[in-house]
Amino acid sequence: MRVDARMQTFVMALVMGTAGGAGCMVGTEWRAGGRPIHGAAVPAAVPSGGGGGEPAIAGGTVEAGCTFSGRDLKGEPGTELEVSCPANCTEGNAWGTRTYYYDSSVCRAGIHSGAIPMSGGIVEVRIETGRPAYRGSKQHRIESRDWGQGNGSFTVLNGKADEAAAAEDDGPQVVEAGCSYRGNEVVGDVGTHVVVSCPAGCLEKAGGIWGTGVYTADTGVCLAGIHSGIITDKGGEVGITIEKGRPAYRGSTQHGIQSNDFGNYGKSFRVASP
Repeated sequence: MRVDARMQTFVMALVMGTAGGAGCMVGTEWRAGGRPIHGAAVPAAVPSGGGGGEPAIAGGTVEAGCTFSGRDLKGEPGTELEVSCPANCTEGNAWGTRTYYYDSSVCRAGIHSGAIPMSGGIVEVRIETGRPAYRGSKQHRIESRDWGQGNGSFTVLNGKADEAAAAEDDGPQVVEAGCSYRGNEVVGDVGTHVVVSCPAGCLEKAGGIWGTGVYTADTGVCLAGIHSGIITDKGGEVGITIEKGRPAYRGSTQHGIQSNDFGNYGKSFRVASP
């Protein structure tokens, strides 16, 4: 088969261009009238998307909205993060004080703890494991709520309450509880002993109380502590021990509180000074 001389020239130009300098490829440019100019340089293709961007830095500031909760924080317990909050986070719930149940809004918790004003800012948080209870409080014109056992938590590090580090304690576990905390929220088997730190004002939030000295597990721990004379309505610490259920519980009037009789119940707790 005869090969046209012009075709040989075209093929050689393609081969030389392919083996030649980087950054361009040899193609064909067409003149008016349909006559090609072989070997014309064509710029190499540039990837779409603009390029040149640096990847996001792991552990950087999280740009969050008001609904961003502790569940949305990524990392293991002990991981510390910065969350940038917008202004006017007037909605959302918070359970706890300084350390919050992980369903809480991070920005709402930041305002409650004094880390940021209503105009927004950076909240520094640390991911924590769950706690047996979370005590609500009213701070910075926001009221947080009590909560029982939680599977996960976060602590606000740059709040006003973070100025003093918690002291090391080798004694019994201290549960920072609210007035609604009951004996059946204590995690543990019969014989488990914990110290419950009660806030002031639990008489105004009194729930049910059944027994004397030993109470049904659904009795409020702080109310039982006042009834037993271990603490007053000003708050304080109550030691409790989980016991088996009893066939009956006797009510009584002590320290201005009337407890009730009750029949068989499957679980109990005994109160004592911590």
